[in-house]
Order: sequence, then structure tokens, then C-alpha cells
Amino acid sequence: MSALEFLELLAGSLAKGAVLLVAATIGVRLLRRRSAAGRYAVWVAAFAGLVLLPPLTLSLPSLEPGVLGPDGTSSPHGDILPVGRAEVGGAPIATGRPDMVGRSAGAGMPEHAEEMRGSATMAHDGVSGRDERSTWRPAVRAWAPWLLAVWLSGVSLVLLRLARDVRRISAVTRRAAPLCRGSLQELCVQVAAELGVHQPVRLALTRELAVPVSWGVRRPVVLLPVSARSWSAERKRVVLGHELAHVRRGDYAGHLLIELACALHWPNPYAWRAAHRARLEQEQACDDRVLGLGTGPVEYAQHLLDIARTFAAPTIAGRGALAMAATATLPERMRAILDVGMDHRPAGQRTLLAVGAAAVLVGVPTAAVHPWSDATREKELVDALLRSPQAAIRRDAAWGLGARGAQRSNTALRAALDDGDAATRGVAAWALGKLGDRAAVAPLISALRDADPQVREMAVLALGALRDPRAVGALAPLARDPEHGVRSVTTVALKQIGGEQAAEALATLVRSDADPHTRVMAASALAHVESGSRVAVLLAALADPESDVRATAAHSLEALESRASVPGMLAALDREEHPEVREALARALAASRDPRATAGLVRVLTDEEPRLRETAAEMLGTLGDERAVEPLIAAT
Repeated sequence: MSALEFLELLAGSLAKGAVLLVAATIGVRLLRRRSAAGRYAVWVAAFAGLVLLPPLTLSLPSLEPGVLGPDGTSSPHGDILPVGRAEVGGAPIATGRPDMVGRSAGAGMPEHAEEMRGSATMAHDGVSGRDERSTWRPAVRAWAPWLLAVWLSGVSLVLLRLARDVRRISAVTRRAAPLCRGSLQELCVQVAAELGVHQPVRLALTRELAVPVSWGVRRPVVLLPVSARSWSAERKRVVLGHELAHVRRGDYAGHLLIELACALHWPNPYAWRAAHRARLEQEQACDDRVLGLGTGPVEYAQHLLDIARTFAAPTIAGRGALAMAATATLPERMRAILDVGMDHRPAGQRTLLAVGAAAVLVGVPTAAVHPWSDATREKELVDALLRSPQAAIRRDAAWGLGARGAQRSNTALRAALDDGDAATRGVAAWALGKLGDRAAVAPLISALRDADPQVREMAVLALGALRDPRAVGALAPLARDPEHGVRSVTTVALKQIGGEQAAEALATLVRSDADPHTRVMAASALAHVESGSRVAVLLAALADPESDVRATAAHSLEALESRASVPGMLAALDREEHPEVREALARALAASRDPRATAGLVRVLTDEEPRLRETAAEMLGTLGDERAVEPLIAAT
């Protein structure tokens, strides 16, 4: 993903995140007379959506209106399989520009290829005026790395602040005095049982904190100030009830989720405001649990007020822990505690299921919407491809649809494979491969019989990009195609698809193709296609009249590291006269790790070429055969 694409994903996530937060605000307002636990569940669902927006946006199909094909129906779309660069025969073949494939493969350029070379720029200018996106995309592209750096810096600062506070509270916990027995510990066990807390909770006293806090997910900890020893029994029960309510509800995990969402959406001020509201609802939900234990509202409010006064003393809890009586949330909490009309019951299963269903109904469609969609522009290109009387415009439209990744244009592009203009047919084939349209396999196979060799090349490369085994049976006969450019790119496609049938077709090209470059490419591809007969084919290629073919066959055998090929390579080494081929054979023998290779490498150690003697010495060292010690000493 390029910096510009990532920036568009980020901008879309920030915009859609704001939508989710607005929806959550509306939901919370609708539940304002219901329990705080239900409202907090709404906020947690919203912040979970903020974190999941980028992966959901990438994985879900877009909800923009579909672009219609020639049959009037929306076209299906598959995964994008980008057509990039292929390494074949040790040389890169550019498969990203359809007009350059023939040249890269060694084929002559058709007459219309020169016209295709200019289509990259024309496709973005449009058929009825310049694309508006082309006016701002270059500027945004130039600034994209800097904008991403600013966003990443903000994310890092927020997360580093959180990590610092967690590290601090962890250090305070290590220095705290654990309570394993006594009245406080017994009361903690009793309150935990009343709240349904079944996991072990560590209780400790510290002089470094002025207020009670809790933290931890897997191993929760409740830290009390040393003054807790002198508290009344009622205050001890209230404080332990509040902190253990955090443990029972899993609030610390929710706290970390909210912090992560705020880090990712830090440019949005509403995210920080919503986080404050979520923390308030979280504390009120715990207050409700304490009231449910039998504590009177007035008494509980007085306890909160007395504990909050200690916040005047220094504290280092920060965002690393959940503090019981934060002054920022205290006024609203006091009003909620004393409001007899409020619902102080915990959120029931029905409420949680309703919140979850609402989150899915709102979040999934929001994530699927692409705010920077090219649907309108793509519709114009599809119309031009299907209806323009000018071949150049149809060709440019096909190029533009492929370059944009216009998934809904697949049906129109398949129809363009029958276009009267050969260049348009070729670019359409290239675009279908780039879009990963598996439904295009059959039409592309039909395009292999096109009279124009450039179209056949494009169809071959598209089928290779699709990696569909059904195409191998149609690609294999191309070993007899009159155009060696078509045969060359066929080796690329067979390598991408793989399988025994593809290996047989490559073997045919290695053995019988009239073009040396095609034989080189086929021999290189065989090293990457599983087959039981490929070693024998490559050994036979060591007798090819062209030294490049023989060297490539040796390189492929080196990659296979086959011991069965050692006798054949030794025989080829004895008769080989070309220095580069002899060096490739020496390296292939060493790669086999076969003791039989030592004798051949010792013979190369006395070769007339200094470079070959050097290579033989290096390879003998890798074999570690003691029989090479004396010849190596002699070579010094």
C-alpha cells in the first residue's frame, strides 16, 4: 500500500470514526435514564469500532453504487492481484505496462503498441474533461509521507504516555506491601464473592498513592493507601466494592481499548471528549454496583467526597490505573448517585445483545463506505469503454479502469475482449488480470486464440496473475505459438500457476523452443514449479547448444539442491568449455552437499581460468570433505 493509499484509508477512518461517535452519542442520550452500565457498553462498542475501522474497510466490499456492465448488472469482484515485475531467467520482465511486455520478452512491438504507450496519461484526463482527482492527487501524494509522519508521531506520543503510566503503576505495585491476611483481606474475599469475582485479586497497601486504584487484566491488582487501615468498616467495604466492581466488569481492558482508539484517532477532538464520557459512565456503573451491595446513596456520596479531597496530594496513577475518586468526574457521579429516578441496576444480557446488534448494524455499513470512492469517474470510464466510437478513448478507458482498481468494471472489461481494436483488447486483458477477476478466466482463454500477438501476450500474463489452474491446459499449446514473445511470457504464467501440468509445458519449451531466450526463461521457471521430472529436463538442458541455456539450467539445479543430479552434472562439467557454465556447474555441485561432487570440484581447482579456480576452492570449503585438503594445499 502506497503512502497516498494509506493516507486515504486513514482519512476515511477518521471521518467514519466521527460518524460512529455521533451515533454512540445519540444512543447514550436515548439511554440517559437507563443504567450507566448500558451506556458504557455503547461507548465500548463505539471505541472498538474505531479500532476495527481500518481492517474492516480493507476487508469488506464497498457499498458505493455498482458500475453496470453491458448486460445491465453489477459485476462481481475478486481480490486484487497486482501485476508487478517477474524475475525470469535472471532478468526482470516488466508486466505492469502492457505495451512493454513484448519488448521485455524479446518480441517485436506491434504497430499499435506505440499508441498504447501514451494511454497512461490519457486515462486519467478523462473523456469529457480532466478528472478532478488528478488536480489534487499529485499535491496530496507529495505531502502524504509528511502527513503520515505527523499522524504516527501523535499515535506514538499517546501510546508512550500510556506505557509510561503503566510502567509507573507497575513499579508502585512491586514496592507495595501485599495483604495476605487480616481484616482487609477477609473483607476483600467477602465482597468479591458478593460481586461474583472468581479470579484471584491481589490486594496491597502503598504510601505512594493517595486514593484507591485498580489495574491489570489477567492478574488484577487493587492498591489502597496506607491510610486505609484506619478507615471505618463501612468505608473499607465501599472502596473494595467499587474497585472489585472494576475487576468484575473487565473495565481495565475497556480502558486500554479506549486509550488505543484515542491514539489512532488523536486528530479528532471529539474522540477525546467521548473518552471522557465513557470513563464517567464506567465509574457510574461501578458506583451502581456499590449501591447494589446495600450502601445508601447519601452515605456513599459522602465517602466519595471524603476520598476525593485526598487528590490534593500528589499521585502518579495517571492513565495506568483506574482511580476511584477522580475530581474530573465527581460532580456528575454525585448527582447520579443521589438521583432516585436513575436505573442503578447492572446491564442485563438483553441490553448487551441489543447494544452489540446495534453496533454491527451501524459499524459494518459505515466501515464499508469508501468516502473517497471513484464510483462516478469509473462509471464514465465504463461508458467510454462500451460506447465511444474512438478506439483510442476505449483503450484509455480500459487502462484507467485497471489502474484505478475499478472492481465493478469487470463485466465491461470482459466485453472489451471482443473489441474491434486490438490495442483495446490487449489493455482490457491486462486490466482483468490486475483486478483479479476469476470470472474472466474463460474469456481470457478464448483471447489466447486472438490473431494479434500483443493481445495473446496480455491474455497470457493476465491468466498468470489470476493463478487459476484451469488456464494451464490452454497455455500449454502456446509452446507452438509462432510468436516467440508469446511463448516467453507463457513461461511467466506457467511459473505463477505451478503444478505438474505447468511443469510439463515448461519442459516442452526447454527441450524444443527455437528461441534461446524462451528456453532460458523456461529453464529458470522450472526451478520454482514442483515436478518429479524437472531434474531430468534440466540435466538434458545442460547439453543445449546455447551457453545461456546451459548456465540457467545449472543455476536451477543449484536451487533444487538435488543429489540425484550430481552424476549428470559431473559429466556435463567434463565436456563443458564455457567458463560461465563451468562456474555455474561448480556452484550447483556444491549446493547438492553430495560427496561425489568433490572429485569434480577438485578438477576445476586446476582450471586455466583463475576465477573458476577461486570458485572451486570456495565450494570445496563449503563441502567440508577431507579429500579436498591436499588439493587445496597444493593450490596455495
